[in-house]
Amino acid sequence: MPLQHLTSTSAAPSVADAANNTMFKVNNWFLANKLSLNTDKTFYMVFPPDTSNSIKVYVNNVEIQKVTNCRYFGVVIDEDLKWTRHIEGVTNFDVST
Repeated sequence: MPLQHLTSTSAAPSVADAANNTMFKVNNWFLANKLSLNTDKTFYMVFPPDTSNSIKVYVNNVEIQKVTNCRYFGVVIDEDLKWTRHIEGVTNFDVST
């Protein structure tokens, strides 16, 4: 499933439609393979940040939580694609525990 990139802020409804369509397909694939998508552990980010909060993503009529950052394989990724939060986390990491 290809990722879609739209640059106009007026295209937010199109981005939301594309994201929801993709999530529908992903969920159908999970169901066809006897898997389930845990919506409590599913998040999404918008690049660059969508300050209007106009993009809502749903799976089985459950709204997926929008986050500003997430940890992926130990690397903190934020919606601004900056390293600040990751560096703060690494420099504050207590090795003795």
